[in-house]
Amino acid sequence: MSKIGHNNPPQDRKVEWKSISVNIWSYKDLQRIGENILQKKNCFRLLNGDPPLKKLSIPYVIDVLITDKIMAMNSLEIQDNGRNIWEQTEKKLLRTYNSKGGLKLRKMMSKYHTVSIRKKNFKDLQEIQKAIPINVSLNQTIEWLIKIGQKQINITKSELPNENSSRIPK
Repeated sequence: MSKIGHNNPPQDRKVEWKSISVNIWSYKDLQRIGENILQKKNCFRLLNGDPPLKKLSIPYVIDVLITDKIMAMNSLEIQDNGRNIWEQTEKKLLRTYNSKGGLKLRKMMSKYHTVSIRKKNFKDLQEIQKAIPINVSLNQTIEWLIKIGQKQINITKSELPNENSSRIPK
């Protein structure tokens, strides 16, 4: 069994660089990503009158991927208060996990459902929420509307004639 590259870094490697081993399939994916980045770079280079590049190095491709990931993390995951949403969520889940001996995910998953409503209906829902004399969440507003709707259905049902009673034919 050979130890290719292990404890034997290239002699021309810069001090602040590290050598890593990459799975062959990951390496091929990095090459594919590199080709895509190269095509984009060459489009802009040619539009600027510069000659196209022939090839990009794998370290450059990894650097671009790292930069893209960090930018996505900073723009999508960092809240206004400067804290990472995933860090906060993980801490909350870990507290629950450690204090209750697990998360009991089946029970958690069945409590909530995601629904989509038209933008106009959502704005109407927000108006109803604002009209309620106390501060309530949208979930509480929806639950309140469901209770009102159920009461209205029950009232309507009670006003309908009983099936056993005589009806006026149509």
